[in-house]
Amino acid sequence: MASGLSDIGNVTIKQLRAFVVVVQEKTFTSAANVLHVTQGAVSLLVNELEKELGVRLLDRTPRVVELTEAGAEFHPTALRLLHELNAAIADTRGLSNLRRGRVSVAASPLLSALMLPSIVAAYQRNYPDISIVLRDVASGEVRKMVEDAGAELGVGSPEGPGDLLTAEVIQQDDVLLIVPRDHVLCHYPRLSWSDIAGFPLIALTMKNATRLLVDECADKEGVRLNPQYEVSHVGTAVGMVAAGSGIAFVPGYASKIVDTSLVAIRKLDNLVTARPIALLYRRNRSLGPAAQTFRDFLLDWTRAENQLDRLQ
Repeated sequence: MASGLSDIGNVTIKQLRAFVVVVQEKTFTSAANVLHVTQGAVSLLVNELEKELGVRLLDRTPRVVELTEAGAEFHPTALRLLHELNAAIADTRGLSNLRRGRVSVAASPLLSALMLPSIVAAYQRNYPDISIVLRDVASGEVRKMVEDAGAELGVGSPEGPGDLLTAEVIQQDDVLLIVPRDHVLCHYPRLSWSDIAGFPLIALTMKNATRLLVDECADKEGVRLNPQYEVSHVGTAVGMVAAGSGIAFVPGYASKIVDTSLVAIRKLDNLVTARPIALLYRRNRSLGPAAQTFRDFLLDWTRAENQLDRLQ
């Protein structure tokens, strides 16, 4: 690539523009007026271009200039290069002015379905020409996707191995215990860890932030949880509880998809009820203009939502 670039020598954009405008205007005088420079400057630029290329591009006559054979062959290429450069500059300015762009966001299927749609819709009303790529992956894969540059931003747990990511906490989400509506635990006025230890548990995978929090709390209470089922997605756990297969711990956001005619939501004593949800992005790496505006918009949105929740 470097050797290919060196082949262009010292050809400049000013030289190309001068040549193209002279061909367009037919005289150096008219070209100088269009370019807002002197006739001598235009003549010098064309001469320099011819010297760099090693061929005469224009035949000068007292009345007009005409393309030589080499000039006629080179002119379409010079014109195309200038058009492509103008388009590239316009596209890049469009990015900086936020007229267009693309941002990718990784999140769990639950957050992708229940938290992000309203934020994305509001964002695109403000930035209609910026496209959003929402990568709904298992919650345990969100961090890795951002670390591996599979997504510019992630929404998930701030805790995880390594120090490649910056995490900005945007919300605190409750952990809920859900049980079948006709389950015996529905009749307990209060629930302790020992009350639930003997019942079949539908657990999320070991990489899930809710699972990690629940296991940590159970260990502190001296209770051993033995999941009978393990699932990757919260919706699956909710469905299995509704079918009577067992009980489950799920994120608070899952309450929006719980059919309360089939499933009851219970609080458990000594359960750390809040798990943080954070906005994740690569540390020491600049976000693109579109990703930066989405980050700012999401932080403002969740900050306003949190303030509203405190007032209610």
